[in-house]
Amino acid sequence: MTLVSVEDGVELEVLDWGGSGPALVLLAGLGGTAHHFDDLAQTLTARYRVVGVTRRGHRGSSAPPGGYGFERLAADVVRVIDVVGVRNPVVIGHSFAGEEMHVLGARHSTRIRGLVYVDAAFDRGDSADDEAYNAVARTVPTAPGPQASDLSSFAALRAYLDKYGGAGPEGHLRTRYRTNPDGSVGGAWAPDVSVRQAVAKEMQTAYKPYHPERIRVPALAI
Repeated sequence: MTLVSVEDGVELEVLDWGGSGPALVLLAGLGGTAHHFDDLAQTLTARYRVVGVTRRGHRGSSAPPGGYGFERLAADVVRVIDVVGVRNPVVIGHSFAGEEMHVLGARHSTRIRGLVYVDAAFDRGDSADDEAYNAVARTVPTAPGPQASDLSSFAALRAYLDKYGGAGPEGHLRTRYRTNPDGSVGGAWAPDVSVRQAVAKEMQTAYKPYHPERIRVPALAI
């Protein structure tokens, strides 16, 4: 892990899993960090150089009072590409990362080879199907809450979550929850309220109206 300065007073956590071959840059969804890819990255290094970035406002990176617009977030990724020295990477992003990727493909197309959208290529300004989606979501049974034994350690929490759809790597869980002095799992981690408000405000501004620019690199949407 290293910290990369993207502007005065703002550093981003960057994980470099190594590997050889064409470069991949991995971007997690909103609330996630580069550790979301700890397991996946290990399967890719035999063929690729693999780097992950934790965006600003997320645990492990700086949480400044502003700079959460899509253009600024994309510029952060370009800065990491320059500093780490990954040339012409394919950028793979999950969910919210699609917004950064739109900007990278439109405004920084000479710096990247292509984009892979993983559950990330949506028209965020179109809410026409929200009601139908929410109606279906309400029919899905909720998982039971964890018992005290499930919170005794992060390994126990991961085993509990794996029963109900998957937990992700333990390193990822350690960025989502606080650790108690005895090593057990504490409450959920979140940035300060002011940071959450700044993120929400800039997202709402960008989504109304929502007109992403045309991307200029090959892209795959999954």
